[in-house]
Order: sequence, then C-alpha cells, then structure tokens
Amino acid sequence: MLEYTKATLKAALTSWNENSDPEFETELDSIIQRGELRLFRDLDLETLDASNDTVTTATTGEVFKPLNLLGERGLWVTVDGATLPVLKRSRAWIRMNSSQAEEGYPVYYAEMDETRWEVSPPADDAYLITVDGTYMPASITDGSDNTTTWMSTQVPDLLERACSSEACEFLKFWGHKDAVEAEYVRKLAVYKGETKNQERTDPEDLIGDRQQKNSE
Repeated sequence: MLEYTKATLKAALTSWNENSDPEFETELDSIIQRGELRLFRDLDLETLDASNDTVTTATTGEVFKPLNLLGERGLWVTVDGATLPVLKRSRAWIRMNSSQAEEGYPVYYAEMDETRWEVSPPADDAYLITVDGTYMPASITDGSDNTTTWMSTQVPDLLERACSSEACEFLKFWGHKDAVEAEYVRKLAVYKGETKNQERTDPEDLIGDRQQKNSE
C-alpha cells in the first residue's frame, strides 16, 4: 500500500523538478504545509474533528482560542461539574448583554479577533471551556525523515497531489499545475464519494427532515 514518510514525500515533490532550485528546497516545508492545510479543509471530515480546552480569566470578557483551531463547532463551559453550552452571538449583542449582566459564567460568545473570543457575561472565575472543532493536525514536516501522518498513510495520493499543486504554484509551472490540479480534483471526488458516511452532517437536520417526510 502506498504511503509517504517525510523523506519520500519530499523526494516525490522534487523528482519532477529537473532544475535544482535552492529557493524551492528552502521553501519545501512551507509548500508541504500549505498542501496539508488545503487537503484537510477539502476533506472536511467530521471524523477528523477534535476537542481542546481553554480557560476564562476572572473579571475579563475575553477567552483565548485553543492553539491550532481552524474553526469551532461548539463551546461548552463546565460549571460546578455540569457541562453547559455557550451560544454564539454577534459582538454588538454580546456588548449590550454584558452592560446589563453581572459577572458570572459565560453563556454567550462572539468573535473578537484571530486569537480571542468575547464572552458574556464577563467571567467571575476561571471556568473550563471545551472547544469542539476543526484543528490543524500535526504536519509531516514537524518530525524526522521517517515521520508519517494520517494523511500520508490514509490518503497519500491526495496529499502528494495537493502538495504538488502548491509546488507548481511556487515554481510558476502553470502547464504542469493544470494537470496536477485536475488529477487532484478527480481523486478528491472519488475519495469523498467512497466516504460519504464520514462527511459532516447535522443530525438534528436529518431527524427533522425524516419527521417532515413521515408526516406528509
């Protein structure tokens, strides 16, 4: 079965580049990381989601996002041993609510910037916030030459094509990029067709749809 290590993936990406390019060699790790991120987002598999924790700071209305978070699916706060949802609202709504509410555990949150959320009411203590969502997985470039990852063993052909497309972009090999991109799109469609049961779904929407059909 085909799979890539860090060393063999780099070798595959440089094999079709006949002209030695020191700048390309220097940039290769970043090229691979861009390919990994693209593939991860294109797959969008619910089975690849994870959870991580952050903590509120007393008397502040902000919470730092967990590291490597690409997008949250839900926030949960632990209060006296109970796990309660934190609901998303607009920043204007958060600020209006915070001006009227006493400090307590967070009930609502809104985007603040790339690294923080704004919460309401402002926390009166250090509360554990669990963040369900999409996290960037470890890159194959982070390890030794023998390192493998989920993508390099489970979808190695897609990973190689995604990284090759990024490499062509860097090298301005536009003709080769068109062929690589077409193959990547085709392989991605085949893989997603074979793994429909792993695609992201909203169970509540599915249940509602079934109930509606049953009542017709």
